Amino acid sequence: MKKFFYVLLVLICISFILTVQGCNFSKNSTGNRQLAGKQKVQAEDWLHSADLLYNVKDYSFALEYYKKVVKYYPGTKYASEAQKKMDEIQSTKIN
Repeated sequence: MKKFFYVLLVLICISFILTVQGCNFSKNSTGNRQLAGKQKVQAEDWLHSADLLYNVKDYSFALEYYKKVVKYYPGTKYASEAQKKMDEIQSTKIN
């Protein structure tokens, strides 16, 4: 009888872990990850700085800030916006 409960407990733990991992994956893959507090402020500041540099056509420094946003805050709206700007800069350099 003890073996049954141990096996049941292990199965419950495994299913819980897989469920939690699945939730985390779906949040990151859809870009719906939310930031709060210092992380949100940092992402907004980097994105704003990059946008200012982009507007004055200092693309190399703008890219550095966009890359930071993408690296440190993946799966967020900030990373998505930064990636779009990075793509624009890359297409501008190619043309």
